[in-house]
Amino acid sequence: MEDKINDMMEKVKNTSYSAAMTVGVDEKGQFIAHSTIGNLAVMHWMLNKSIFELMLSERAADTMGAQNTEENAEEKEADSE
Repeated sequence: MEDKINDMMEKVKNTSYSAAMTVGVDEKGQFIAHSTIGNLAVMHWMLNKSIFELMLSERAADTMGAQNTEENAEEKEADSE
């Protein structure tokens, strides 16, 4: 697991962010967050925004998957006729 985390951190180093947060869970199950932002309200907004964006991408992926399934079903139906 440590290798995956190190690889991810290396990728992050090669980007240019104006602000960043890391959030993780240690071996004891404790939640740990580090941030370049000193304002707690902005950190809270940033976490909420990231959750919202993830939900949008999941919804888009679900929609695309449903469309592909419908297209495959239509193709199979057309082939069977």
